[in-house]
Amino acid sequence: MKQDKQVNQTPESADEKKDLFRADWKDDLDGDSRKKLSRVQRNKKRNFWIPCLVVAIALGGTSLGAAWYMGHKESSNPIVQLQKAEQQQYNDYVAWIDHLTKPADWDDETFEALKTAALNAYNTSDLEELNKAVQGDGAAAAKFEGQTEAKVQESIKQYQDLFNNSANYPAQIVALAKDPGMVAFVLEYPNHINDAGTEVVLGDVTQVMPDLKTFDPAWGYVPYNGSIMAISGAAPTIIADVFSYCLDDPTLTPLVVANWAKTTGYEAAPVSEAEDSIFSGAALTFGVPMLPLPIYKTQISDQVSQGYPTILVTGSYENPKYYALDGIDENGQWIAYDPTTSNSPIALDPDTTIDTVLKAYSFW
Repeated sequence: MKQDKQVNQTPESADEKKDLFRADWKDDLDGDSRKKLSRVQRNKKRNFWIPCLVVAIALGGTSLGAAWYMGHKESSNPIVQLQKAEQQQYNDYVAWIDHLTKPADWDDETFEALKTAALNAYNTSDLEELNKAVQGDGAAAAKFEGQTEAKVQESIKQYQDLFNNSANYPAQIVALAKDPGMVAFVLEYPNHINDAGTEVVLGDVTQVMPDLKTFDPAWGYVPYNGSIMAISGAAPTIIADVFSYCLDDPTLTPLVVANWAKTTGYEAAPVSEAEDSIFSGAALTFGVPMLPLPIYKTQISDQVSQGYPTILVTGSYENPKYYALDGIDENGQWIAYDPTTSNSPIALDPDTTIDTVLKAYSFW
Protein backbone atom coordinates (compact mmCIF):
# COMPACT_ATOMS: atom_id res chain seq x y z
CA MET A 1 0.00 0.00 0.00
CA LYS A 2 2.88 2.36 0.79
CA GLN A 3 4.36 1.78 -2.61
CA ASP A 4 1.04 2.60 -4.32
CA LYS A 5 0.87 5.90 -2.44
CA GLN A 6 4.36 6.86 -3.47
CA VAL A 7 3.62 6.15 -7.12
CA ASN A 8 0.52 8.33 -7.06
CA GLN A 9 2.45 11.25 -5.53
CA THR A 10 5.16 11.19 -8.20
CA PRO A 11 4.64 13.80 -11.05
CA GLU A 12 3.18 12.13 -14.14
CA SER A 13 5.18 14.13 -16.75
CA ALA A 14 8.51 15.83 -17.37
CA ASP A 15 6.86 19.28 -17.32
CA GLU A 16 5.32 18.57 -13.98
CA LYS A 17 8.72 17.50 -12.68
CA LYS A 18 10.26 20.78 -13.86
CA ASP A 19 7.51 22.80 -12.23
CA LEU A 20 7.98 20.92 -9.00
CA PHE A 21 11.75 21.47 -9.10
CA ARG A 22 11.30 25.20 -9.75
CA ALA A 23 8.86 25.50 -6.88
CA ASP A 24 11.26 23.71 -4.49
CA TRP A 25 14.21 25.80 -5.69
CA LYS A 26 12.35 29.06 -5.20
CA ASP A 27 11.41 28.04 -1.69
CA ASP A 28 15.11 27.84 -0.84
CA LEU A 29 15.83 31.47 -1.93
CA ASP A 30 16.01 34.34 0.52
CA GLY A 31 14.09 37.63 0.03
CA ASP A 32 16.77 39.50 -1.97
CA SER A 33 17.32 36.59 -4.27
CA ARG A 34 13.62 36.35 -4.96
CA LYS A 35 13.48 40.06 -5.99
CA LYS A 36 16.44 39.65 -8.35
CA LEU A 37 14.80 36.63 -9.92
CA SER A 38 11.56 38.54 -10.44
CA ARG A 39 13.41 41.42 -12.16
CA VAL A 40 15.20 39.01 -14.49
CA GLN A 41 11.90 37.38 -15.48
CA ARG A 42 10.30 40.76 -16.18
CA ASN A 43 13.27 41.82 -18.29
CA LYS A 44 12.97 38.62 -20.30
CA LYS A 45 9.31 39.40 -21.03
CA ARG A 46 10.19 42.94 -22.09
CA ASN A 47 13.00 41.66 -24.30
CA PHE A 48 10.51 39.32 -25.98
CA TRP A 49 8.06 42.12 -26.91
CA ILE A 50 10.68 44.49 -28.32
CA PRO A 51 11.41 42.44 -31.47
CA CYS A 52 7.65 41.86 -31.91
CA LEU A 53 7.06 45.59 -31.82
CA VAL A 54 9.85 46.20 -34.32
CA VAL A 55 8.37 43.64 -36.70
CA ALA A 56 4.91 45.19 -36.39
CA ILE A 57 6.26 48.67 -37.11
CA ALA A 58 8.19 47.35 -40.08
CA LEU A 59 5.12 45.63 -41.51
CA GLY A 60 2.98 48.72 -40.97
CA GLY A 61 5.57 50.91 -42.63
CA THR A 62 5.72 48.55 -45.58
CA SER A 63 1.93 48.68 -45.97
CA LEU A 64 1.86 52.47 -45.74
CA GLY A 65 4.71 52.70 -48.20
CA ALA A 66 2.93 50.42 -50.64
CA ALA A 67 -0.29 52.42 -50.28
CA TRP A 68 1.59 55.68 -50.81
CA TYR A 69 3.33 54.25 -53.86
CA MET A 70 0.07 53.02 -55.39
CA GLY A 71 -1.62 56.35 -54.67
CA HIS A 72 1.32 58.27 -56.09
CA LYS A 73 1.38 56.04 -59.15
CA GLU A 74 -2.38 56.53 -59.65
CA SER A 75 -2.21 60.29 -59.17
CA SER A 76 0.53 60.54 -61.79
CA ASN A 77 -1.39 58.45 -64.35
CA PRO A 78 -2.93 60.88 -66.90
CA ILE A 79 -5.64 58.40 -67.91
CA VAL A 80 -6.76 58.01 -64.30
CA GLN A 81 -6.82 61.76 -63.84
CA LEU A 82 -8.75 62.28 -67.07
CA GLN A 83 -11.28 59.63 -66.06
CA LYS A 84 -11.78 61.33 -62.70
CA ALA A 85 -12.28 64.71 -64.38
CA GLU A 86 -14.78 63.28 -66.86
CA GLN A 87 -16.68 61.47 -64.11
CA GLN A 88 -16.79 64.63 -61.98
CA GLN A 89 -18.08 66.67 -64.91
CA TYR A 90 -20.86 64.15 -65.50
CA ASN A 91 -21.73 63.93 -61.79
CA ASP A 92 -21.94 67.72 -61.55
CA TYR A 93 -24.26 67.87 -64.56
CA VAL A 94 -26.59 65.19 -63.18
CA ALA A 95 -26.68 66.95 -59.81
CA TRP A 96 -27.50 70.24 -61.55
CA ILE A 97 -30.46 68.63 -63.33
CA ASP A 98 -31.69 67.00 -60.11
CA HIS A 99 -31.76 70.36 -58.32
CA LEU A 100 -33.51 72.37 -61.04
CA THR A 101 -36.59 74.37 -60.06
CA LYS A 102 -39.58 74.34 -62.40
CA PRO A 103 -40.36 77.76 -63.90
CA ALA A 104 -43.75 79.00 -62.75
CA ASP A 105 -45.29 79.08 -66.24
CA TRP A 106 -44.18 75.56 -67.23
CA ASP A 107 -46.39 72.56 -66.64
CA ASP A 108 -45.03 69.49 -64.86
CA GLU A 109 -45.10 67.25 -67.93
CA THR A 110 -43.04 69.70 -69.97
CA PHE A 111 -40.54 70.22 -67.14
CA GLU A 112 -39.97 66.49 -66.64
CA ALA A 113 -39.74 65.87 -70.39
CA LEU A 114 -37.03 68.52 -70.75
CA LYS A 115 -35.09 67.24 -67.72
CA THR A 116 -35.08 63.77 -69.26
CA ALA A 117 -34.02 65.15 -72.63
CA ALA A 118 -31.24 67.17 -70.97
CA LEU A 119 -29.92 64.10 -69.16
CA ASN A 120 -29.99 62.02 -72.34
CA ALA A 121 -28.19 64.77 -74.24
CA TYR A 122 -24.98 64.19 -72.27
CA ASN A 123 -22.61 62.09 -74.37
CA THR A 124 -21.17 59.46 -72.03
CA SER A 125 -19.12 57.64 -74.69
CA ASP A 126 -15.82 59.22 -73.54
CA LEU A 127 -16.53 58.31 -69.93
CA GLU A 128 -17.29 54.72 -70.90
CA GLU A 129 -14.06 54.46 -72.89
CA LEU A 130 -12.04 56.01 -70.07
CA ASN A 131 -13.45 53.47 -67.63
CA LYS A 132 -12.15 50.75 -69.96
CA ALA A 133 -8.78 52.48 -70.22
CA VAL A 134 -8.40 52.64 -66.44
CA GLN A 135 -9.04 48.89 -66.33
CA GLY A 136 -6.12 48.34 -68.71
CA ASP A 137 -7.72 48.50 -72.16
CA GLY A 138 -4.84 49.78 -74.30
CA ALA A 139 -6.98 50.51 -77.35
CA ALA A 140 -9.31 52.65 -75.27
CA ALA A 141 -6.38 54.48 -73.65
CA ALA A 142 -4.88 55.28 -77.06
CA LYS A 143 -7.96 57.33 -77.95
CA PHE A 144 -7.10 59.87 -75.26
CA GLU A 145 -3.38 60.25 -75.91
CA GLY A 146 -2.37 63.84 -75.26
CA GLN A 147 -5.76 64.82 -73.76
CA THR A 148 -5.52 66.28 -70.26
CA GLU A 149 -8.96 67.79 -69.66
CA ALA A 150 -12.55 66.60 -69.97
CA LYS A 151 -14.10 67.82 -73.19
CA VAL A 152 -16.78 70.48 -73.03
CA GLN A 153 -20.15 68.94 -73.87
CA GLU A 154 -21.55 71.09 -76.68
CA SER A 155 -24.75 69.03 -76.71
CA ILE A 156 -25.80 70.26 -73.26
CA LYS A 157 -25.13 73.98 -73.67
CA GLN A 158 -28.58 74.69 -75.10
CA TYR A 159 -30.25 72.89 -72.19
CA GLN A 160 -28.20 74.93 -69.74
CA ASP A 161 -29.32 78.11 -71.49
CA LEU A 162 -32.95 76.96 -71.52
CA PHE A 163 -33.08 76.25 -67.78
CA ASN A 164 -30.89 79.18 -66.74
CA ASN A 165 -32.71 81.70 -68.95
CA SER A 166 -36.23 80.28 -69.15
CA ALA A 167 -37.72 83.77 -69.50
CA ASN A 168 -36.34 83.84 -73.06
CA TYR A 169 -38.55 80.90 -74.01
CA PRO A 170 -42.34 81.49 -74.10
CA ALA A 171 -44.19 78.78 -72.17
CA GLN A 172 -46.41 78.00 -75.17
CA ILE A 173 -43.33 77.21 -77.23
CA VAL A 174 -41.60 75.30 -74.43
CA ALA A 175 -44.70 73.10 -74.12
CA LEU A 176 -43.96 71.72 -77.59
CA ALA A 177 -41.07 69.80 -76.02
CA LYS A 178 -43.51 67.25 -74.62
CA ASP A 179 -43.13 65.74 -78.08
CA PRO A 180 -39.53 64.40 -78.20
CA GLY A 181 -39.39 65.26 -81.89
CA MET A 182 -39.81 68.96 -81.10
CA VAL A 183 -37.17 69.37 -78.38
CA ALA A 184 -34.49 70.55 -80.82
CA PHE A 185 -36.95 73.07 -82.26
CA VAL A 186 -37.61 74.52 -78.80
CA LEU A 187 -33.91 74.76 -77.95
CA GLU A 188 -33.22 76.73 -81.13
CA TYR A 189 -36.03 79.23 -80.59
CA PRO A 190 -33.90 82.18 -79.32
CA ASN A 191 -31.90 82.05 -82.55
CA HIS A 192 -35.00 82.42 -84.73
CA ILE A 193 -37.14 85.14 -83.17
CA ASN A 194 -39.15 86.92 -85.90
CA ASP A 195 -37.73 84.52 -88.45
CA ALA A 196 -38.84 85.13 -92.04
CA GLY A 197 -38.50 81.49 -92.97
CA THR A 198 -36.54 79.77 -95.71
CA GLU A 199 -37.69 78.88 -99.19
CA VAL A 200 -37.01 75.18 -99.69
CA VAL A 201 -37.81 72.44 -102.18
CA LEU A 202 -39.76 69.56 -100.68
CA GLY A 203 -38.22 66.85 -102.79
CA ASP A 204 -40.10 64.28 -104.86
CA VAL A 205 -43.82 64.79 -104.24
CA THR A 206 -44.98 63.02 -107.39
CA GLN A 207 -45.32 59.54 -105.89
CA VAL A 208 -45.97 60.00 -102.19
CA MET A 209 -47.73 62.73 -100.24
CA PRO A 210 -45.17 64.52 -98.03
CA ASP A 211 -45.69 64.37 -94.28
CA LEU A 212 -44.94 68.03 -93.54
CA LYS A 213 -44.63 69.42 -90.01
CA THR A 214 -45.55 72.77 -88.52
CA PHE A 215 -42.28 72.73 -86.56
CA ASP A 216 -39.97 72.36 -89.55
CA PRO A 217 -37.20 74.98 -89.03
CA ALA A 218 -37.71 76.22 -92.59
CA TRP A 219 -41.03 77.80 -91.56
CA GLY A 220 -41.83 76.80 -87.97
CA TYR A 221 -40.47 79.99 -86.36
CA VAL A 222 -42.28 82.34 -88.74
CA PRO A 223 -44.85 84.56 -86.95
CA TYR A 224 -48.38 83.45 -87.77
CA ASN A 225 -51.81 84.21 -86.29
CA GLY A 226 -50.48 85.75 -83.08
CA SER A 227 -47.92 83.03 -82.47
CA ILE A 228 -45.61 81.09 -84.78
CA MET A 229 -46.22 78.48 -87.46
CA ALA A 230 -45.18 75.66 -85.13
CA ILE A 231 -48.18 76.47 -82.92
CA SER A 232 -50.76 78.10 -85.20
CA GLY A 233 -49.77 76.96 -88.68
CA ALA A 234 -51.49 73.59 -89.00
CA ALA A 235 -53.92 74.72 -91.73
CA PRO A 236 -51.26 76.08 -94.15
CA THR A 237 -49.13 73.01 -93.48
CA ILE A 238 -51.90 70.51 -94.22
CA ILE A 239 -52.78 72.40 -97.41
CA ALA A 240 -49.15 72.24 -98.56
CA ASP A 241 -49.15 68.52 -97.77
CA VAL A 242 -52.04 67.84 -100.13
CA PHE A 243 -51.61 70.52 -102.79
CA SER A 244 -47.90 69.91 -103.44
CA TYR A 245 -48.81 66.26 -104.04
CA CYS A 246 -51.81 66.99 -106.26
CA LEU A 247 -49.86 69.52 -108.33
CA ASP A 248 -46.52 67.68 -108.29
CA ASP A 249 -45.05 70.96 -107.08
CA PRO A 250 -42.23 70.67 -104.51
CA THR A 251 -42.03 74.46 -104.16
CA LEU A 252 -45.53 74.73 -102.70
CA THR A 253 -44.47 74.78 -99.05
CA PRO A 254 -46.33 75.72 -95.86
CA LEU A 255 -44.46 79.03 -95.96
CA VAL A 256 -45.92 79.82 -99.39
CA VAL A 257 -49.44 78.97 -98.22
CA ALA A 258 -49.03 80.92 -94.96
CA ASN A 259 -47.86 84.05 -96.78
CA TRP A 260 -50.91 83.79 -99.04
CA ALA A 261 -53.26 83.28 -96.07
CA LYS A 262 -51.96 86.45 -94.40
CA THR A 263 -53.11 88.51 -97.38
CA THR A 264 -56.60 87.02 -97.60
CA GLY A 265 -57.86 87.01 -94.01
CA TYR A 266 -57.73 83.24 -93.67
CA GLU A 267 -54.84 83.47 -91.20
CA ALA A 268 -57.09 84.41 -88.26
CA ALA A 269 -60.19 82.48 -89.34
CA PRO A 270 -59.24 79.42 -91.37
CA VAL A 271 -62.57 77.61 -90.94
CA SER A 272 -66.08 78.43 -89.77
CA GLU A 273 -69.59 77.10 -90.10
CA ALA A 274 -69.88 78.99 -93.38
CA GLU A 275 -69.07 77.26 -96.65
CA ASP A 276 -66.08 79.48 -97.28
CA SER A 277 -62.83 78.33 -95.67
CA ILE A 278 -59.10 78.49 -96.12
CA PHE A 279 -59.40 75.25 -98.08
CA SER A 280 -61.90 76.51 -100.64
CA GLY A 281 -59.94 79.74 -101.02
CA ALA A 282 -56.63 77.91 -101.46
CA ALA A 283 -58.14 75.45 -103.94
CA LEU A 284 -59.31 78.35 -106.09
CA THR A 285 -56.01 80.24 -105.77
CA PHE A 286 -53.64 77.35 -106.44
CA GLY A 287 -55.85 75.55 -108.96
CA VAL A 288 -56.62 72.31 -107.17
CA PRO A 289 -60.07 70.73 -107.74
CA MET A 290 -61.96 70.24 -104.46
CA LEU A 291 -65.08 68.36 -103.42
CA PRO A 292 -66.77 69.13 -100.06
CA LEU A 293 -67.92 65.85 -98.53
CA PRO A 294 -70.92 65.05 -96.35
CA ILE A 295 -69.88 63.93 -92.87
CA TYR A 296 -70.37 60.21 -93.39
CA LYS A 297 -67.59 57.72 -92.84
CA THR A 298 -68.60 55.60 -95.85
CA GLN A 299 -68.35 58.52 -98.29
CA ILE A 300 -65.07 59.69 -96.81
CA SER A 301 -63.70 56.15 -96.99
CA ASP A 302 -64.84 55.83 -100.62
CA GLN A 303 -62.91 58.96 -101.62
CA VAL A 304 -59.79 57.85 -99.76
CA SER A 305 -59.91 54.31 -101.16
CA GLN A 306 -60.08 55.74 -104.69
CA GLY A 307 -56.85 57.63 -104.10
CA TYR A 308 -58.20 61.13 -103.51
CA PRO A 309 -56.30 62.95 -100.77
CA THR A 310 -58.81 64.07 -98.17
CA ILE A 311 -58.55 66.74 -95.46
CA LEU A 312 -60.54 66.41 -92.24
CA VAL A 313 -61.25 69.33 -89.92
CA THR A 314 -62.00 67.99 -86.43
CA GLY A 315 -62.50 69.32 -82.91
CA SER A 316 -64.08 72.78 -82.69
CA TYR A 317 -64.08 75.89 -84.86
CA GLU A 318 -62.31 77.77 -82.07
CA ASN A 319 -59.57 75.14 -81.82
CA PRO A 320 -59.63 72.99 -84.95
CA LYS A 321 -57.35 70.05 -85.66
CA TYR A 322 -56.47 68.92 -89.17
CA TYR A 323 -55.64 65.58 -90.77
CA ALA A 324 -54.69 64.60 -94.31
CA LEU A 325 -55.96 61.11 -95.19
CA ASP A 326 -53.77 59.14 -97.59
CA GLY A 327 -55.16 55.62 -97.59
CA ILE A 328 -56.83 52.87 -95.61
CA ASP A 329 -54.82 50.15 -93.85
CA GLU A 330 -55.56 46.42 -93.64
CA ASN A 331 -57.69 46.99 -90.53
CA GLY A 332 -59.94 49.55 -92.21
CA GLN A 333 -58.31 52.46 -90.36
CA TRP A 334 -57.71 55.78 -92.08
CA ILE A 335 -54.00 56.49 -92.62
CA ALA A 336 -53.66 60.09 -91.49
CA TYR A 337 -50.91 62.70 -91.51
CA ASP A 338 -50.89 65.01 -88.49
CA PRO A 339 -48.75 68.13 -89.05
CA THR A 340 -48.50 68.91 -85.32
CA THR A 341 -46.74 65.77 -84.09
CA SER A 342 -43.60 63.82 -84.88
CA ASN A 343 -45.58 60.61 -84.42
CA SER A 344 -47.08 60.46 -87.89
CA PRO A 345 -48.66 58.98 -89.91
CA ILE A 346 -51.21 57.59 -87.50
CA ALA A 347 -54.22 55.30 -87.83
CA LEU A 348 -57.65 56.85 -87.21
CA ASP A 349 -60.65 54.68 -86.40
CA PRO A 350 -63.47 55.86 -88.70
CA ASP A 351 -66.14 54.82 -86.18
CA THR A 352 -64.80 57.09 -83.42
CA THR A 353 -63.29 59.85 -85.57
CA ILE A 354 -66.44 60.62 -87.55
CA ASP A 355 -68.14 62.07 -84.47
CA THR A 356 -65.42 64.75 -84.21
CA VAL A 357 -65.39 65.81 -87.89
CA LEU A 358 -66.53 69.37 -88.70
CA LYS A 359 -65.57 69.51 -92.38
CA ALA A 360 -64.24 67.09 -94.97
CA TYR A 361 -62.78 67.86 -98.41
CA SER A 362 -61.30 65.64 -101.09
CA PHE A 363 -58.87 66.93 -103.74
CA TRP A 364 -57.28 65.71 -106.96
